[in-house]
Amino acid sequence: MRGSPGGSHRCPGYTTTAPRPRSPRPGPVPVQTRGPGPGTMGDAHGLSLSDHDAEPTVRSEHRVGGDVIDATPNRFRDRTDAGRRLGERLAEVVRPAEGVVIGLARGGVPVAAEVSAALALPLDVLTVRKLGVPDQPELAFGAVASGGHQVLNRDVIEWSRVDPVTIERVRDEQVRVLDQRERAYRPGMAPVDVAGTTVILVDDGLATGATMAVAIASVRARKAARVVVAVPVASPVTCAMVAARAELVVCLVQPEAFNAVGAWYEAFPEVTDDEVRAALRTANGSSDRAERAGP
Repeated sequence: MRGSPGGSHRCPGYTTTAPRPRSPRPGPVPVQTRGPGPGTMGDAHGLSLSDHDAEPTVRSEHRVGGDVIDATPNRFRDRTDAGRRLGERLAEVVRPAEGVVIGLARGGVPVAAEVSAALALPLDVLTVRKLGVPDQPELAFGAVASGGHQVLNRDVIEWSRVDPVTIERVRDEQVRVLDQRERAYRPGMAPVDVAGTTVILVDDGLATGATMAVAIASVRARKAARVVVAVPVASPVTCAMVAARAELVVCLVQPEAFNAVGAWYEAFPEVTDDEVRAALRTANGSSDRAERAGP
């Protein structure tokens, strides 16, 4: 397995491959973002660090100097194992005096729960959904988060010939799923206030990075002071794309030969809504929140 060095990176594009040989595979990035409600489309660099002094950084357990030294096993046992290892690493590089760990639902929540425990920070959840090309749903042309934030990847849209009507249809479908899950996790409750604090966004891995990009947009809009992205595994290219939007990216494994997140886990079952609610209850030590978030 090959790795990549840590250091500062700028957005070079996605790495998702597609089987249909219509044209050379693009090297896309999310080039447009949209907040909730009507308005004009903006440049994705609106999510960048123009208002921050810190230079984005990718930290990895890999060191490259001719040979690659892996400080982690080839695969994680499960999301809990990945979260524990990620929490240990984060404890070495970031210890915010106050902040919140936010897991991307649903797969990122078990990982985030372990990070929350390692850093002694509260846990919250952010519901995000990939906008998949209709006949290739694993290929994301964008993503949407609870609250109405959206990112679109124009390179993928043009390459896959997704028309505006289809974009809106797919988006509306995924927004309905988001609304259902939001009610399941916290009916009548607002997300944790992140204004002026450090937010650590956690997922079980990054493929195209579309869902993490929209998650960053969401917490930026909520006035987070600093955004840290933490994942067990991602491709070096995707880490670089995300690093252009966050102050820090911590990724344990950055394989060059990256096919799918689940390939780096021995056990990678689907996470249920009940597991998300249980993780929130356990991490925050309150049955009251879970009872209000129940069906």
